[in-house]
Amino acid sequence: MDAKAIGEEASYWRKRYNHGEIGWSIAHYGCVFLAIFLSVAAAAVLQLPSKETGVATFLTSLAAALGSLGAAGGFESKWRSNRLSRSEIDCLLIDVQADKPDLEALAAKLKEIISKHDMEIVSPEDKKKPSTGAGSGNG
Repeated sequence: MDAKAIGEEASYWRKRYNHGEIGWSIAHYGCVFLAIFLSVAAAAVLQLPSKETGVATFLTSLAAALGSLGAAGGFESKWRSNRLSRSEIDCLLIDVQADKPDLEALAAKLKEIISKHDMEIVSPEDKKKPSTGAGSGNG
């Protein structure tokens, strides 16, 4: 691969990670802030003279569902992973523009970024587990 090809490939992945960052950010913060808003609205409804408990119950249930959806969907970790991967690609794109870039190292770094991103999305729990035995290194 030459510098132009690595730059084009990195740009492709940067665009994907940027779109992922935006989408997961909307999903994550949308669930968080909508759940807060719905909880406050439910409390406000209960303060009304007519005490619309059915409406308040519905709003509270919806807030709980959004909170659970955000947590179970892992929206925050997906947002973080896309943001960090995009940032790493930004740095790689700067390195590609060097006078004499180390193309093999840059290609390896791009592969590492893609692989690391996939591992964070697919199995975020695995990062928290201590490694044991041979073959469980960073390889």
